[in-house]
Amino acid sequence: MGGQRRREAGAAMTHPRFTVVCPAYNRSAAIEATIESVIGQTTGDFELLVGSDGSTDDTDDVVAGFARGDRRVKLLRLKHTGDPGLVRSRLCRDLGTAYVAYIDHDDMWREDHLAVLGAVLDGGAPLAASGAEYRQQDGASAILRGRSLLWHPELAVVDPYAEPSRVAHRKGVLDSAGGWRRACRGLEDWDLWWRMGAQGIALQPVDEPSAVVSISGSTRRNSLGYKMVAPLANTASEALAKAVVGEWAGERLTDVFAEDFRRWAAEIDGDPQARLPLPCHKYGPDAGLPAAGGVTDTFTAASSWPGVVLTLAVFPGGREGWLVGLAAPIVSRSHGRSMETVLERRFPVAMARLRSALLLRLQDINT
Repeated sequence: MGGQRRREAGAAMTHPRFTVVCPAYNRSAAIEATIESVIGQTTGDFELLVGSDGSTDDTDDVVAGFARGDRRVKLLRLKHTGDPGLVRSRLCRDLGTAYVAYIDHDDMWREDHLAVLGAVLDGGAPLAASGAEYRQQDGASAILRGRSLLWHPELAVVDPYAEPSRVAHRKGVLDSAGGWRRACRGLEDWDLWWRMGAQGIALQPVDEPSAVVSISGSTRRNSLGYKMVAPLANTASEALAKAVVGEWAGERLTDVFAEDFRRWAAEIDGDPQARLPLPCHKYGPDAGLPAAGGVTDTFTAASSWPGVVLTLAVFPGGREGWLVGLAAPIVSRSHGRSMETVLERRFPVAMARLRSALLLRLQDINT
């Protein structure tokens, strides 16, 4: 009965408050639950645009079935691009709503997701993100909430931070940041979030895991390519370069950065640009939102370090033929330059120690 009332309300709605954008490709088995989670929101003032990226299974039929029963659901059949950023760009082309929210074709929302983020946007934030439950294929899951959600413009450079299914924003911030664009290796969302941060658009996190994000080994983020960010040493021998890099795998590299990480975290805590997560009870209906349950692990303050994904790698180039340096899954040259700036500014001790150690080791091997 409640679902019928929501459908009737959707049929009468002419200017929805939210546009929900969902790129989809060959996900007929999973997208039913995705759409059900959207149309089951306690906030019914939205339209759901599903962009089928040239699906070849029955995804279009599934979405069309929902559209026949609920006029808020709309299917757009598009030529295949293989890039959800381009699909989102197309769906966002003629927005007539105040707010935009995103959901991926195999993720879900808890019923208060739009209510939580909508209240934060109503309060003046240009961009907001919820916490999340990360659910694996075997049913195991983990919750991201609390201090781990801290946002800062420098974190937007070095950390992908949020999946699209966690994010909503005011319509205008999309154009001011340049909109969605093609970004290599499945990082089109990180590309947009860091450009927004560079434009001074602050992201306000909310301490409520209202998005359920599917995690599987086949996701594009599990096959990221790395690009050189900060060159540290030169050598004429690829074999020597690789031998030195092999000595700095894992904990040894982490230990070098640990001191600077602690100092950086303390500085960010006192920076007025930082955004700690808002407590969800201020933004849910009545006294609060239902707590998440049925999870096997929780991210806590102990894992609140930025999600910097760095590795030592060898690349052709430099004066002698081969470069050893820090590499990361950057999205563009300008992003790489921004990341190098953050590394040199915030990790001076680590960068100096690493350069010195690499140069000495390469010298030692050569002699």
